[in-house]
Amino acid sequence: IGIVKPMYYARIGDDKQAATLPMGIDIQSIGDHKVRVSLDGKPLPKSKLHIYAPNQWGQELDLNETGEVSFVTPWKGLYVLEVVYVQQSNGNYQGDAYEAIRHVSTLSIVQP
Repeated sequence: IGIVKPMYYARIGDDKQAATLPMGIDIQSIGDHKVRVSLDGKPLPKSKLHIYAPNQWGQELDLNETGEVSFVTPWKGLYVLEVVYVQQSNGNYQGDAYEAIRHVSTLSIVQP
């Protein structure tokens, strides 16, 4: 993917107050086992959401045209949801040129 500028974002749980803080790329819970992914406040369609379970099981799901997807959490414990999006964008950061911005966002949730 060439030289990229990495941008990482993370959220924990269903903290409604923290969910109002803007992030470049974001995974937000919108109901029981359903999330919406957005980039700069707009839905991020046709991307992939990765789910990692406490027993190292993983799953990759396709986001729909509105950036949403439903998922399952079959075991108790901490799950991490992750989305990665590479945005083609030339620029400079601290004097170094880059060809794209690699956005990574995570959301951790607990299945009781």
